[in-house]
Amino acid sequence: MLVRQRDIIFDITRLATRFSRPTPNGIDRVDLGYAQHFLSEARGGRGTILGPAGIRAVDNQAARAIVDAIAEHWREEGRAEDDEAYLRLLRKLGGAAQHTAAYPKPSNPAIRAGRSIVRLLGRGTIVGRGGIFPGRNLARTAPEGSTYLNVSQFPLWLD
Repeated sequence: MLVRQRDIIFDITRLATRFSRPTPNGIDRVDLGYAQHFLSEARGGRGTILGPAGIRAVDNQAARAIVDAIAEHWREEGRAEDDEAYLRLLRKLGGAAQHTAAYPKPSNPAIRAGRSIVRLLGRGTIVGRGGIFPGRNLARTAPEGSTYLNVSQFPLWLD
């Protein structure tokens, strides 16, 4: 007997608000990992996000664009030696004094966040009916029997 995989609606609200952070914290990493799993091509989950019009359904492609952009912004897939935030911490702790000249001065986190957001907007997948702006009514478009998943507990104070 073939068992149908349950539809997952993954809330990306917290991840979408994290572009101002140059590095993720523990909850960010957990949220990102779950998002990458449930919104993957193979899994095909759906996204949802809190916006000015309330909780909105987001197409998988638009949700994945946000998740991919934040992972790229945090550079979680790269080498530690290439991470400006890691190198800045090493310099502050005195562990990289001998390597300081080899690395450029870290970029301004606000400028880097702005560039990440511009790259995201340039992908063209987040604006429009299926994108984040304006999105669709979640209650009307969620598949019957689907499961809402929010691992970050943000914004659970809303109905």
